[in-house]
Formats: sequence, structure tokens, C-alpha cells
Amino acid sequence: MIVRFVYALISLLLALDASGQAFTHFITREGDKLKDGNKVFRFISVNTPNITGQYDGYKNTNPASGYIYDPMELSYEMEAYFKDMAQMGVTTIRTWGITVEDGTGEFEALVTGPRAYNETAFRRIDKMLELANKYKIRVILCLVKENKFWGSTESFSKLYGGGDYYTTPAVKDGFKDLLRVVANRKNQFTGQLYKNDKAIMAWEFGN
Repeated sequence: MIVRFVYALISLLLALDASGQAFTHFITREGDKLKDGNKVFRFISVNTPNITGQYDGYKNTNPASGYIYDPMELSYEMEAYFKDMAQMGVTTIRTWGITVEDGTGEFEALVTGPRAYNETAFRRIDKMLELANKYKIRVILCLVKENKFWGSTESFSKLYGGGDYYTTPAVKDGFKDLLRVVANRKNQFTGQLYKNDKAIMAWEFGN
């Protein structure tokens, strides 16, 4: 048992570079091609909107606990998700994670108010990025979206007094604050700032 543990630990350390990163390069664009260093980057992808568990939690199995997963249970479930994807040859996932309070009480929001953010929800994204590096799977991270599920551009606007999401100054400033917070977020599991995490392939500003 001890020998197996040591081998597993060595394998994990070899998979990551000294900064905890599994990837050498950020994905860049050259004309109509994506590049990983000097190589053209092509990928197999799946959509994983609920990988961080923010939408489901114990809603059906234990309503009294609210919508919050037990962190340990979620980490095992999330890792099982990554193992399955790695086995299928998936190299990139696209996910939501920036949920916005809309007053329904139907989910746990990451954006809870004007310039107010949920640390517990953020740590789920931290865990996802840690596992993305471990299993060498890139992430397309969607920051906000148009449809009404789990908070939308309309929900975001209402937090800042309403108005058009794309043109109202207070709403635009609120979104800039979200961008600053997310980009400069320090992952609690890896110590990496999100803006320096090469596992993040792209930032999706809308959906």
C-alpha cells in the first residue's frame, strides 16, 4: 500500500512542473489557428456546466442542508468526472461556474451582490482548475450568459440597479470588477493566480 502511494505521488509530481502547472504554454491564436507553442492545437471537448456542483448540491437528497455540497464529497465526484473525461480522450472542457444571484433561491450564486462574491463557490472552481492541471485538460471558462438559468446578464444588471447589461455604466463597472477578481483570484489548492494558469484555454465573456 505504501509503495503504491509513493508511486502515485511521484507520478503526480512528474505530471506537474515546478509551479504546479501541467502545461508549458498558454493557448494562443495565429490567424485562424489555435497554437500550443509552435504546434497547432486541436482538441476534443465536452460541455460540463455542472462540474463544480453549484447548481445541484443536495437539492433533492437533503433539502434541509440547502444547495451546498460537502466539499470532500464534491472533490471525489469532480475527480471521477475528470478521470472519465481523460479516459475518453477529452482534452478541453467548457464550463460555467460564475453563477449570479437572481432571487429565486434555486441555486448557490458565486456573484451574490454588487462586488460581492461567494468564497465557497470560488473554491469549487479552484478545485476544478487543480484537477484540470492534474489530468491535463484545458478549460474554457464562461463568465456570464444570456439565458435565465443560474443567473444571467439580466440578473447581473439588476444587482447594479438595472439597465442594459452592455451599456449601463454601473453594470459595466460591476463586470470589470468581476473580471479583476476572477483574473487575480489565487487558487487555494495550487497557489496560482487564475490569470497565470495555463489550464485556462479561453475566457468566454457571454453565452
